[in-house]
Amino acid sequence: MKPSEAFLAIPLAAVYSDHSFSSGESHLIQAHLRGRTPYRSMAPIDIAELVTSVLTSLREQGWQQIVSQAVEVLSPVQQETAFAMAVQLVCCDRQVSPEEADFLNGLSQQLLVPQERSMQIQESVSLLYRDCLA
Repeated sequence: MKPSEAFLAIPLAAVYSDHSFSSGESHLIQAHLRGRTPYRSMAPIDIAELVTSVLTSLREQGWQQIVSQAVEVLSPVQQETAFAMAVQLVCCDRQVSPEEADFLNGLSQQLLVPQERSMQIQESVSLLYRDCLA
């Protein structure tokens, strides 16, 4: 697995965890990728093919297997950033289901993100998505 696939696999696993891929999640992934190396230099069709390839692997092998492969390729900093993206994708609809919460806990353990750091990331992202004027 290449680093570009490994990094993308983690937030895509978050999307895949509830077996739906909303337009909001799609736009958020695209926005994150456009600003990051190596994706910003890729043609849109190449990014689409990469996403399709990773989603196919997730369906065929399961998220745990794909994340295990990603861990072998990504540095701790890259893993933490990809985890933060995963948290943001889970929170973007402002509702975190029990299944999604379980997924994030399992993901943080598999990525070896320390419990305290995982909670900091999740709390920070939750603040960004809080509908405080409602």
